[in-house]
Amino acid sequence: MKEFDGKIALVTGSTSGLGLEIASDLANRGATLILSGRREENGRTALSEILKVSPNSSFIRCDISKPEEITKLFSEIFSKYGKLDLAVNNAGLLGTIAMIDKYPDELAHAVINTNVAGTWLCLKEEVKLMKVNGGAIVNVGSATSLVGYKGNAVYSATKHAIVGLTKSVALEYAHKKIRVNAVCPGVIETDMSDIILNAFGKPEETRKIIEGMHPLGRMASPGEIAKSCIWLLGESASFVTGVALPVDGGWTAV
Repeated sequence: MKEFDGKIALVTGSTSGLGLEIASDLANRGATLILSGRREENGRTALSEILKVSPNSSFIRCDISKPEEITKLFSEIFSKYGKLDLAVNNAGLLGTIAMIDKYPDELAHAVINTNVAGTWLCLKEEVKLMKVNGGAIVNVGSATSLVGYKGNAVYSATKHAIVGLTKSVALEYAHKKIRVNAVCPGVIETDMSDIILNAFGKPEETRKIIEGMHPLGRMASPGEIAKSCIWLLGESASFVTGVALPVDGGWTAV
């Protein structure tokens, strides 16, 4: 008997990087996965690997910045599976590295629509599917959910909002046995970190600066963050809700 046998799990932004790592870990622990993301080809490739260990899993394309696509996503989940036990709201947009007076307004709105409005709408649909049997939700925040972030104020603001959503929804649905937590990672070695490393045209120098922001002296691997999400979703964390868990190599301890 595996830890998540019989559980239906949604991971948004799961066609690559951290999201795919979380989805793969859940599948290996017995869950049936719904992969979701904007990139159809990447999603199909990811699904082909997941199906090897979780044969009833599926991929549903969804851009969470578009409310109509979120509605369609959850309609398909209910139609195919009839329930949802676990959810990881991982989809997000970094934006760019720029001081606030230089930050493009259009991009700022895109970051807000994805990271805040998109996560809010996903939470809204997730709790509807969990009201009867309960469940567990993990929102992926950031170390910048807990401290300021010079050079990307809008991203930090949206990740602060993730913590507010997490704590509020945890309080609203605790009586329905729905646990809601957030994981707040430092910088992870993924495609998203490449945006930061290449922002100033000096990736090696930038890497040293970023690694130095973490007292442990390095960036996180996707697997390290995924394991934290798995713990929050599982029975080992059955009395944990409303928590914003830093997994940041000591960044926010400074």
